[in-house]
Amino acid sequence: MAKAKTFKHIFTKRLYFFEFVLGSLIYTLIYLAIVNTNKFIILSWLSEVLMGLLILSSSILLVIATFIIKNASKPSGYAGGAYSVIVSLLGSLFVSCGCQAPLLATMLYFIGLNAVEASFLYSFFASYNAFILLAFIIINILLIYYYLGMASQYTKEGKKEIMKKVFTK
Repeated sequence: MAKAKTFKHIFTKRLYFFEFVLGSLIYTLIYLAIVNTNKFIILSWLSEVLMGLLILSSSILLVIATFIIKNASKPSGYAGGAYSVIVSLLGSLFVSCGCQAPLLATMLYFIGLNAVEASFLYSFFASYNAFILLAFIIINILLIYYYLGMASQYTKEGKKEIMKKVFTK
């Protein structure tokens, strides 16, 4: 219950809501920049919907991580903020099929894959991009749940629930 109240507490503040909107806009622009580099790609509606959900969940995770970083004496939300940025970039690359994504090809060649192995990975990403995006969304949701638990200790409702757990044991 404290997690839902913490979520409401965070998103009713203008600064965090503005950060959510700005983060969603930036993630959308990154997605469009990566996808539009491949002019001949036709995306399915499922990939578009999943990418939209990934952008929303990444923006929520970024806001919660920022709330933790701002309110904690020992900030522990850095991993959530970094993960939300990384997963949005990777999701954009996977949706764009990877067939012509120069960033992905450069990374694959840099880690030592040859052309045959890289083309296998391209076709794998193209075939299973919906499942990869769904896995990213599920991981984002689990991280949002985890970070809301961490953030609840910085709100009034969360402090009450923590004290109740301490004194009932």
